[in-house]
Amino acid sequence: MDNSFHKRMLDLAEQAYRKGLYTYSAFLNEGEISDVLQMEREIDAVGFTLFGGREHSIRQIVRFGSAEQMGYEEAWPIRCIRTDPVNARFAEELTHRDYLGALMHLGMEREMVGDILIRGKTAYLFCLEKMADYIVSNLTQVRHTGVKPVLTEELPEEVSPVMEEVSVLVSGERLDALIAHLTNLSRSETVELFRQKMIFVNGRCCENNSGVPKAGDIISVRGHGKFRYMGPERETKKGKLRVRVAWYR
Repeated sequence: MDNSFHKRMLDLAEQAYRKGLYTYSAFLNEGEISDVLQMEREIDAVGFTLFGGREHSIRQIVRFGSAEQMGYEEAWPIRCIRTDPVNARFAEELTHRDYLGALMHLGMEREMVGDILIRGKTAYLFCLEKMADYIVSNLTQVRHTGVKPVLTEELPEEVSPVMEEVSVLVSGERLDALIAHLTNLSRSETVELFRQKMIFVNGRCCENNSGVPKAGDIISVRGHGKFRYMGPERETKKGKLRVRVAWYR
């Protein structure tokens, strides 16, 4: 764990405990979220919650403090911005990377922006509340496409996770076998992902490629997506195992 990150999280937890006020981090990536979960014993006295603006967000903010301790509830400092092309007929097929690049071009730091969801030619951007007006006022173009961003006061149905259930045949109920099949990678390439700390199970970094997933585990493979392991269905006559998973889309 990075020492400066560890110290920053401890400082936020201490401020919340000492002042009786909620404190918030910026948006954290999966590795940083895993680090926070590993600090649970150190920050348990003040309590903490993770949220990214919608259920099952990949990038999330950590909030230190709880309603029981503070005596009040407080809205998360996260806003959602809907972005549509000015002229949908001539709009390009824009990607997550395109939108992120446009935001970085505005001088924003990555930690200011959460998940970016693409739904057809519409994008939904989650950001820190303090950056929302700036984005709405200045994000006018993504690649060669003119765009018009607006704040959404209530989350539309489109940003809810879409679950796509699939049934797959694997050699055994091991994480590396399952991930290799789902990502179309070789077993050695999958093992390398574990070594590079790019696999997360229930938010925690997992380096044990021979681990056995449990039904209900949420498994994230950085760069490839996230899915819920639903468990085995049946074993074939040839000893293969048919299991079911649900991808988050």
